[in-house]
Amino acid sequence: MKSTQSTNLLSAISFKRHPILHMASFSRSGETLMLRCLDAHSGIHVVHQILEPEPPENSALYRRLRRHERKSISATAHRIQAANVANRATLLLKNATWTHPWKFNGFVLVRNPLSIINSLKVAHDTKSHQSRRQLHIDRWAKQIAPSLLDEFGDKSSVEKVALLYEAKMLTLATCGLPIVRYEDFVQYPEMIMKKLLAVLKIPWDDSVLRSHERYSEGQLGHGKIPLWKPIHDGSLDSWRNLPTKAIDTILRINAKSMEAFGYELHDGNMVLRKGVPNLITNDEKRTFFQKLMLIARRHS
Repeated sequence: MKSTQSTNLLSAISFKRHPILHMASFSRSGETLMLRCLDAHSGIHVVHQILEPEPPENSALYRRLRRHERKSISATAHRIQAANVANRATLLLKNATWTHPWKFNGFVLVRNPLSIINSLKVAHDTKSHQSRRQLHIDRWAKQIAPSLLDEFGDKSSVEKVALLYEAKMLTLATCGLPIVRYEDFVQYPEMIMKKLLAVLKIPWDDSVLRSHERYSEGQLGHGKIPLWKPIHDGSLDSWRNLPTKAIDTILRINAKSMEAFGYELHDGNMVLRKGVPNLITNDEKRTFFQKLMLIARRHS
């Protein structure tokens, strides 16, 4: 009897706190897409950076959690109530242009640095944009790795972003959290989402695969992402727009992090190498394609 009462009491106490998960990544890694998907889950509350402009209550909760050391927060906290967080919901916090000073739960979202730097458009900066861009990058550096500011000097924007990527992502490669590669996510969304939710101990909800249906056509989110569009892999080769000089610079600076996450440029193609700590293996991808081919044969 006592044991049952103790269990019930602990459950009641736990329901009065919201678990906090971090999505640790680097800007332009597909964060808004991943957040949009997970926000469609009935048991997950994405804290910020899906919508633009950002609702003030979301921004306030984000600032509160950035300074929060514990891995959960009271359901009665003012910022939680102001943001209308549902009972028992898990909070998901985007952690991209800053580093959290304490240990946290969650997962890592990574994208190859070539695609990120191309998406940031720093390789094609005109002189009129360079000074503004440098200030933007310097602000990130202050929140990710302040020591890099002394190394920046007269380095180009490409070099600065590559150095920031290396400082942030190389640490995350060995932090022990589950790793999702953007490239795998957009090609195998159902497989990735099922594995991610399972490892986070969150029940499956197929709404995460239909998250685009919650938005009106033409509705843009953070970073001008088209929220109404389904998950697609149309930007996988976007890095090819980079100048050769920028590609060489990125490959030199980000060699270690690319190795750690299994990225390899081979014969002009981005190869996702197996044998890295990732949610899905190459064998699982192969099985997935075999099932697709079998289905195609049945309907041919």
